[in-house]
Amino acid sequence: MTGRKKVEELFTRALEEGGIENQDPQNAVIAELQANLDSHVFERCSRLCGSPSLDDRIIGVWVLGQNNCEEKTMAREATTRLLEVLSQETESLVLASLALALGHLGDRRSVGPLTSLATHEDDDVREAVAYALAELADPSTVPVLIELSRDVYEGARSYATLGLGTALDLDTPEIRRALFDRIDDLDDETRGEALVGLSRRKDPRVLAPLREELESEDVGPLAIEAAMQLGDPSLLEPLEALKAWWDEDEALLAAAVKACKKAHRP
Repeated sequence: MTGRKKVEELFTRALEEGGIENQDPQNAVIAELQANLDSHVFERCSRLCGSPSLDDRIIGVWVLGQNNCEEKTMAREATTRLLEVLSQETESLVLASLALALGHLGDRRSVGPLTSLATHEDDDVREAVAYALAELADPSTVPVLIELSRDVYEGARSYATLGLGTALDLDTPEIRRALFDRIDDLDDETRGEALVGLSRRKDPRVLAPLREELESEDVGPLAIEAAMQLGDPSLLEPLEALKAWWDEDEALLAAAVKACKKAHRP
């Protein structure tokens, strides 16, 4: 099968396999189109982005935005096209897909347009914006990420807290305050990201809640990562106790124990 014929078959399959609810930006057909991204595929996806069909637009966005093309010119052109689409789009499903795609592409021209969606009424859009801003890791987005870290939707809070705590290397009182505000979050991921962010900054206030997390009955990898980042010898006891039953990531647990033992040495 020639390359062009193969691509046309892939587009046919992508457009006929049941619509958005049965699609995924990482499914085999989409991934293969991404792998075959050239000027022809680019132009076809660019046209799909302007289609009246919701399914068509989302597929076009996924292929342009989730591609792993090392060609910087094409990535920049993809960002330009997706920003054009974003400026005219109103459907929440497409807006969320656009935000994810722009975050993946990592072009800082996206910061302003994405920031304007941070208060969108749709939960998935705000979550996608938080993800994208975390990926972009632009210092100018700190106020927006702080607001998103307080969002009513846990998905948005989690990604925003990740952005503040790990994606950004900044250390300011405002960032620490926002992270500490999430230290008791009911969402496990959000709480874990706050623990990691404060531990990376060696904030002493994180020690007590981190120890409490490590002594709980449901310990996630983020708590172990936070212990490794903090490297406090007082965490050795709960970390050693975890060896008896915690098997999610033995290498991570061993690294956390090592970091705390190293800090314990005179």
